[in-house]
Amino acid sequence: MEIRKKTWPKYFQDILDGKKKFEVRLADFDIHEGDVLVLEEYNPETKEYTRRSIKKKVNFVTKFNPAEIHEIDEIKEHGFWLIGLGDDNLNAKQMQEKVDKTIKQYGGYWEPLSMMARITEEIGELARAINIKYGGKKSKFEGDGREIEEELADVFYTTLAIANKFDIDLGKVLMEKIEKSHEKYKEVYDDGN
Repeated sequence: MEIRKKTWPKYFQDILDGKKKFEVRLADFDIHEGDVLVLEEYNPETKEYTRRSIKKKVNFVTKFNPAEIHEIDEIKEHGFWLIGLGDDNLNAKQMQEKVDKTIKQYGGYWEPLSMMARITEEIGELARAINIKYGGKKSKFEGDGREIEEELADVFYTTLAIANKFDIDLGKVLMEKIEKSHEKYKEVYDDGN
């Protein structure tokens, strides 16, 4: 189910920037995990919608009555902290922003065919590292064939750079692809059991 709610510009921007990952709402409507919350930016000064909106899938919902936890006088005096919980891992958008900042710091993006050549080179280095570690390829000298994770990171970095070059939100597109191609991936990665 899709549920539409207004949100003020400062909160809207924090959600758009990926900083605000929670909503606190009066529980005067039904909402469940799996629903889609459409947050529509609303300017309280002009009392008008700005026509910007964000769709977010609901992955957690809980309802509580603050008066059951604290006395009403305490709530009035202190209010509540809203605390976002996260981890140290960057999401795809943050990774793309970090790559973008680094590339612009060192000069700028290459042309598309040069970027394609670059990712092909990085994939070749990854293949070489895997072949040295698990295949029949012998290393030619000490340190020949870096660690697989380093080569994989180079491939991923270049993938993020290509996504940036073409203005692609890689995290969003990947999640859409996984949902759309679930059966296809199931067949591809079926281990036969």
